[in-house]
Amino acid sequence: AEQLWQKFHRRAGFYETYMTEDAEHILISIGINTINSKKTIALMRSQGKKVGLLKLKATMPFSQDIKKIAGEKNLLC
Repeated sequence: AEQLWQKFHRRAGFYETYMTEDAEHILISIGINTINSKKTIALMRSQGKKVGLLKLKATMPFSQDIKKIAGEKNLLC
């Protein structure tokens, strides 16, 4: 995985997170929509809203890791 990151600047795995650590709401995005989603998250953060992004790289399997990230937070699809 580290070699992949160094060569292509991409991480392996089924998902990536963006500003989810303290988020109360998590937006779920996939594909090209993620670019606009990150901009939206940054704008909402600048307004004091605690939002984050979960970018899915694959829709299956919907792993237990994703459920752990979400926890008790509101998921916005």
